[in-house]
Amino acid sequence: MKRPLRIAAAALLAAAMIFAIGTARAADTLTIGFTVSQTGALNVDSLAQLRGFEMWRDDVNAAGGIKAGGKRYQVQFVTYDDQSQGSRVQQFYTRLIVQDKAQFLFSPYSSGLADPDVLMIDELSLGLAPVVVQQLLGTLKRLKDSGLTILLVEQNVHLALALSDYAYVIAEGKLFAEGPAREVAARPDIRKAYLGL
Repeated sequence: MKRPLRIAAAALLAAAMIFAIGTARAADTLTIGFTVSQTGALNVDSLAQLRGFEMWRDDVNAAGGIKAGGKRYQVQFVTYDDQSQGSRVQQFYTRLIVQDKAQFLFSPYSSGLADPDVLMIDELSLGLAPVVVQQLLGTLKRLKDSGLTILLVEQNVHLALALSDYAYVIAEGKLFAEGPAREVAARPDIRKAYLGL
């Protein structure tokens, strides 16, 4: 009779350990939510982006996860098909936050689906090939012409002033100059210090 009790106790202990390990794993997981245009006009490019996300997640998890605060976290995704429709994106991102408790969010494939009010860019040209910078600059000009507000922090003063309507020049942590970009670019002190003219 003792043997069946030992077996039952061992089975309960094993079940408790499996439950505890499963609970610990759930607690050591980072959930990232996003929508994917699995259908609709944007599906080809959106699915390519999804494959890139999945490769990143798989590589991170295979390497032991993301290390933060002395712990390692496995990455898991929660995704929904937005059908390439902006109205679905808004609904699903609310669901990702409220119901799915996603801790981080990736933006949808197309910025048109996100419908941003402001685009913030830090160091657009840093480390990029000039041809890539020119392509990005063309995209930014189109976005600006469409009425999107852009906040650009940029070390390349020529590029920043060419794209901007209004400029702030910060030197050594202090505001050095501000005003309409054309006026700032025309100032002799700016031309000498930042434009090499």
